[in-house]
Amino acid sequence: MIYKTPLTDILENAVSQMAFPISFTSVIIGDGVFTLTGVCNFQHLQVGYPMPINVNDDEDSIEYYIKDIDKDAKTITFKGALPDGITELPAGQEAYPVYFRHGTPKAANEELVKESVIFKKTPLIWLLDEFEEEFDDDDGSLIERESKIRLFFLTNADHGEVTNDITDHAVKPMYRLAQNFVKQLNRMPSVFNMYDDNGKKIKHKLIVHTKFGIYIANKGADKSILTGTFTGVEMPITLRIFKGDTCDEECEEDETFAIVQENGNDILVE
Repeated sequence: MIYKTPLTDILENAVSQMAFPISFTSVIIGDGVFTLTGVCNFQHLQVGYPMPINVNDDEDSIEYYIKDIDKDAKTITFKGALPDGITELPAGQEAYPVYFRHGTPKAANEELVKESVIFKKTPLIWLLDEFEEEFDDDDGSLIERESKIRLFFLTNADHGEVTNDITDHAVKPMYRLAQNFVKQLNRMPSVFNMYDDNGKKIKHKLIVHTKFGIYIANKGADKSILTGTFTGVEMPITLRIFKGDTCDEECEEDETFAIVQENGNDILVE
């Protein structure tokens, strides 16, 4: 029997393979701070979040909190001093990780409130249950299923800020994270068919939630969906997923068994 992989496992695997390289040209050492210059990709970075810095290829990373991000100047400034004698950093730096969860709002809330440290639960890629999947069992079809889902790319934000500041500080990083997720799907052509039946790239939407909540006719976020001050973007998308590898010849048919009596004992035989 060939069992279909749950969609949650497929998406969690895709998220786990996402990479977030931070490229820069040089390091400027300051008084209790250091700055990466010539940064060309800010990924989902936010001020106030800790980022692991690889100070030496032979040693473990050290976490430094982001003090400032200046996209115009192409710089990222971190709080704290680098270890003595370190004046340069290896090129292979990586942004802090993202987290994947799935479930209903109630279930997600119950999981999120158990973790008090915001950096250990955001940025969050949340698959909203319940989703709809249509399976194609035709032997001539390469597509196993089409999954109609809603994904949310969420992070922590200061809801006391004006909308423009929330957008700059939190929404835009999640906007970039959502785009990186789509890039990851395109990097997995054996799993995801990113084209429609006419050979055109499938479309997806991005819906901005400056203050993540239940939107009620021009009244803004009337009630929080998740506990916390989240912000980000929503991506409704229909994923086309290819069929997996076929089963080996010897296990194509279900095995059948019978129970027979032998010397008063039950014996399982094929």
